[in-house]
This record gives sequence, C-alpha cells and structure tokens, in this order.
Amino acid sequence: MFVTILAFYALCAVRLNPGIWELLAGANGRLAKIVLFLFIAQLNVFWLFGSYYLMLGVFTVIDRWLRPPPPEPLLDGPSIAILYVTMNDFQTAAALSCVRQNYARFRVFILDDSVDAKWHATIDAFAAGHAEKVTVIRRPNRDGYKAGSINSALRSHVHGFEFFVVADADSVLPSDFVSGLLPYFQLGDDIGWVQGSHAPNKVQKTAFARDLALGILPLWEVYYGPRNRFGTVIFLGHGGMIRYDVWAQAGGFPEIVSEDLAFSTRAAQLGYRGCFAHEVVSYEDFPAGYRQLRRQQAKYVKGVCEYLHREYLPFLRSRNVRWFEKLDVLLSCGSLLMQPVVLTFMFVFCVLTPLLFGVWQPLTLSLFGHDVATVPVVFLGAAFNKLWTWEYYLVTVICTFAPVLGCLGVIARQPRLGTRTFLVSAIPYLSMLVLSMATIASYLVSRRAVFLVTGDDRGVDPKTFPVGFSPTAGVAERLGAEDRLTNAVEFALGVLFTLVCALTFNVSLLAFAISLLLGPVLLRARWESRSLRPWLFLPYVLIVGGVLLGGVNIAAAQGATMSVFFFHF
Repeated sequence: MFVTILAFYALCAVRLNPGIWELLAGANGRLAKIVLFLFIAQLNVFWLFGSYYLMLGVFTVIDRWLRPPPPEPLLDGPSIAILYVTMNDFQTAAALSCVRQNYARFRVFILDDSVDAKWHATIDAFAAGHAEKVTVIRRPNRDGYKAGSINSALRSHVHGFEFFVVADADSVLPSDFVSGLLPYFQLGDDIGWVQGSHAPNKVQKTAFARDLALGILPLWEVYYGPRNRFGTVIFLGHGGMIRYDVWAQAGGFPEIVSEDLAFSTRAAQLGYRGCFAHEVVSYEDFPAGYRQLRRQQAKYVKGVCEYLHREYLPFLRSRNVRWFEKLDVLLSCGSLLMQPVVLTFMFVFCVLTPLLFGVWQPLTLSLFGHDVATVPVVFLGAAFNKLWTWEYYLVTVICTFAPVLGCLGVIARQPRLGTRTFLVSAIPYLSMLVLSMATIASYLVSRRAVFLVTGDDRGVDPKTFPVGFSPTAGVAERLGAEDRLTNAVEFALGVLFTLVCALTFNVSLLAFAISLLLGPVLLRARWESRSLRPWLFLPYVLIVGGVLLGGVNIAAAQGATMSVFFFHF
C-alpha cells in the first residue's frame, strides 16, 4: 500500500512540478520567489496526503477481499479486567455494558478521577448495586492524565489478570466484546493488543451529535480497516484489549496526552504488534456540541505534537519496526496537522499570489452566445494559465475528495442521514483551521500538552479544574480550544477571505471564509437554529461548484486550486 502511495505521489510530482518550477524561474523579486516556493511546497504536501487517503480507500476494498473469517469467540479462559475510565462524565448505560459481558471470568474496575462529589455518589451507588462485579478505584492525585489513572490502577490495585480492556466513559460494549476480542491473541505470540471497531451510539443526546455522529464510521471502516495487512494497528485509547505483560514490558502507558499512540509504538519497538477486530463493534457518543468538538480536536492536535516531540524518534530508529509502519504512523499524525498547512496555503495562494501576480480585468459571462462584461476582478497572470492543465485539474479533484472517500459507504447504506452528515460537517471542521494552528503554536511555546475532557460539561477554566486536566493560567497554554483570541483571529480571517473572494472571484475560498465567520457563532448559537441551518449546507456547495467551474473554465484555476482541503470525517 505504501509503495503505491509513494508511487502515485511521485507520478504527480514528476508530471506537475516542472510546470510550476517555470513560474518560480520567471518570478521577479525575493518576495515573489518565496511565495511561489511556499506554493510549490504546499502543493506537494497536498499531493502526498491526497495519495495517502486515496490508497487507504483502494486498499480497504482489497483488504475486504483478502480478510479471513474471524476466530470463534471464547466464553471462558484467563481472567480479564475491564477498566472503565471516567472523570465527571460517568454514564450508567456504558458502565452496565461492561458488567453484562457473556464471558465467564472478568471484573470491572471504575477508575474515577472525578472532582465533583455528585459523580462520586452516583458511581458509588452503581458499584454498590453490582458489588459482585465492580470495584471503584480513586487515587490521591491526578498526575499523568488518563494514562496515569490506568497505570496507577494496574500497579496498585488490579492484579492477577492476564489481559485488560480499556473503556471510556461513553463506551457501550456489546455483550460479546470480551469473548470476541480474546481469541485474536491466539493468532500470534507477537500480538500485544487487539483493537475493536466503533460506531456511534444509536441514541445521541443532542441535535449536533445526531447530525454528525455518522462521521465516526469512516475512521474505522476505511482509514483503520486495511492496517492489519498493510500498515500499523495502533491502540486508540479505548474499545480494545491489551496483554498485561506487554503493558508491563513497555513500562506502562507513557503519561502524556496521546498515551495510546505512545504505548503502541513503544510496544512495537519491543517486537509486538496490534490486531484490528473488524467485527467486534462498541458504541460511543459524538461530542454533544461544537464547543466539545473543538475541545476534542485541540486535545488530538496537541497530543500529536507532544507525541512527535517526545516519542517518535526512538520509534523511527527502531530496527524492530518496518519502514512502512513508521511511515504509516507519521502520515497518520501528519493528517491531524494538515489544517495549519491549509490555512497557510489559503493566505499564500489566495491573498499574496493575487497581490503579486494578479491583473485587473472585467469578469466576463457568456450568456446565450453573448459575452457580458461585469465587475472588474483580479485574475492570476497568463503564466498561471499554462499551469492549469487537465492533469493538474484531475489531481486537484482527487486530492480534494480523497479525504472524504470514507463517507461514500456510509451514504450508500444510509442515503438521507449520510448525505446530511456529509454536507453539514464542513463548517464545524473547516472553522477549526485557526484553532489547529493556535494549538500547535501553544505547544511550541509551552512544550506542554493538557488533557481536555470532552464529555465534561464545564468550560476550560483553570480555576475549576485540578492540575493536569486543564490549561494553567498561562496564555500560551490556553490558546486554541476556547480562548477569545482564537475566536477573534477566526472572525478577522473570515472577513479578510470574504473580501478576497469578492476581488478574485474565488468560489471555493468562500467556503472557508463562511466557515471561519460562523465558527465563533456556533459557540453561542443553537445548532438547530432555523436562521443558521441554511448556512451549514453552503460550504460544500461552494467547494463542489469551484471544482466544476475549474473544469470548464481555465481562468477559474485560482478558485479550484483552493478547493484542496483536509479535515476529519
């Protein structure tokens, strides 16, 4: 798969780079050369990740053809510990699903890091009602985030278990979850963990979650699906089972925000690998609102920054890990860092390039065989028309839609709701371009990642959270998730890009401009508001319109090129 990814990228680079380098050679002035060099570098990054997403989709189909039948469930065997991890977000239905396993020998440990007495009382009442199966563990401090909670429990309280399951507060496990995952360890002595699949809970708590929850599926059905055979199976923090001895050999979970990723790569250096159980599906909640989604994305981005900074280099140097497994982890992490590249590209190509290379001319519309000149706009110079070939257009279309190929299967099974999710997901995710960049800047300045609990219904307030679970009072550590400075920059860039759209007739850029303008609005407005709903569908219409316009009108290259975008779906 990764040979094909690199080959497809190389084909794009060999065919398209020479024409773009001609622009650079003909540029006058240092600023013009810098802008064009950034433009070329960013396009090559887009082509690489477009190739990555495209081939994940292709090899998912191949993997399904080659996939062996799942092993038979085991209803009895070694003792299993189920670790249910919670902090101010306990859910009775999820905890009950842990208790109601059809496996013979297991015990549920509720790892409670809650700081609110009402959650303590709720959890204690649940444990008292299921005392034969449930133990509550609380620790004197909250060091090490979720990893610290698990490590503390396994070292001090959970003994005599060969395997353990990690379940998040919203994880609803099927009754055959333990019995379905356990037999995968018999496939090889080097299997250190088995990751189950996920799907959205059938009942979501809010309209926001109901509209976007199907976005959980492509990650597991497409982007994670082929990794048993073609990549690296990472333990993704919950909904999976781990060998206790492998956890111990790895020194426990690294106590960082992305503890799951760091544990997986540390164990891989010891010669262990993961296995993905496609048919064992647990259920989870989608973030209840836009604020919670921002918090989740900020945690993901900063967690990846911390992982790459502290953990990736030893993994890269390891002789026990194959080259394509290392590349898989790097590209997976890189996909979470793409939004700042896209935001920079928007500024470089859509603002600076027209200023340096644009020419004013009337926008001419062809109506019934007659050309009608309308308002003057800025078009890129004639040199850029030579760039806009059909090959370039085809690659642009592929890189535009490759990241959302995973939604096609969802739409095929659930046409109405799948299409709705596809359309309304644009603004929530595209509006977080600035958030991602601010989050990365925050980590680069503070060198500290913080664990933001998605399910906690309180805001990010340093005064109300314990140390280790929220940003401190330092400005650098609060950038990104919910600070007003990030919102102000989002709104200002939205206004700037709207003006650029009007001056350059860049249809696709308008999708990003609208998303940035509406991001701060979504923090305050009700998702189901009638005045907001029509705007939610507009960005995808503009993106698709920009691509179609680029296919029929060479002058629209400045708009269709901008339709390259990446976000989680």
